[in-house]
Amino acid sequence: MKAKVFLFFFTLCLFFIGSAESSQFIVKKTLPNCRMEFKNGFVIITDTISGKVISYDFSGIGEQVLNVDGFSDLAFEEPEEHPENRSKFQFSLGLAIILVFGFLINLPFFLSWAKRQKGSDEVLFYNVEGKFTYFSVLVWIDQIESLYKSPLTRERKKIEHYYSISNKANKSLTIFSKKIHDELLIKAFGENMVRTAFNRMKLYSKLVFLLDISILLIILYSTILFISITTSWIAAVFMGTFMGIMIAAPIWLILHLILNHSLKRVAKRAIDNGDGTALRIIMAQFFGAFGGLLWKDLHHIQGKSSWLMARKSRRRRYY
Repeated sequence: MKAKVFLFFFTLCLFFIGSAESSQFIVKKTLPNCRMEFKNGFVIITDTISGKVISYDFSGIGEQVLNVDGFSDLAFEEPEEHPENRSKFQFSLGLAIILVFGFLINLPFFLSWAKRQKGSDEVLFYNVEGKFTYFSVLVWIDQIESLYKSPLTRERKKIEHYYSISNKANKSLTIFSKKIHDELLIKAFGENMVRTAFNRMKLYSKLVFLLDISILLIILYSTILFISITTSWIAAVFMGTFMGIMIAAPIWLILHLILNHSLKRVAKRAIDNGDGTALRIIMAQFFGAFGGLLWKDLHHIQGKSSWLMARKSRRRRYY
């Protein structure tokens, strides 16, 4: 008798427990032609014919019907590992946009300022005086040697070699003018080319140079911040640098070329009018500040993509 009473109460307890659990877990019956999946805490039932998705959230007791596009944004959103970087990314992106537009707006004012500058004897360090002859090149070398108190023995031997070849070919030394110009212009800035060129710049030129460089850096930084929201910092640095270069390079190169060719065009017009000494100096200073790369100086060879590696160009031009 006791055993029957115990069994009755035990069965009754199981019944109540089952009833309590049934209120928490609602079983949904899938329709024909449907596929059930469990992803990100959702039981997803997809109609294989219409493509409509029904999601059952076990945290509640309701159900939600969504279309495929809308559901992908809600149910499959990648978790944020560093959500605090989202606001930093938004700030850096806004700053990048401001710098790009600021660079373009400032360019006409910078060109107007450059045209009003006065020249100085500094131009003698960056070019030959008068016609491009063997003796004028030697005078240029003398100017550089007197500046740094160091002989350019190797460069003098190269000039003699070029002069000998031009004489044997019965040509003027100008056939090597671009090559000579590039080699001696680099020597005009000494050992620390970038630092020396930057220090010689006036304040406005320095600001434009820094603005040019900052556009590239801020886009790279923004890309790294965006990737770091959902990944670790180490992965974000590697992935962000690679992806950032792909994004930043075209934008930066376009703006950089606009500056380069605009300043060069203004300098050529001034030279044609019998002036342009100050603009020659500014052009040479930018050449040195960019390390002789990615900057097309006044005397560099015209041609496709020659601005990419102007100092290493091999194309000759006869006069």
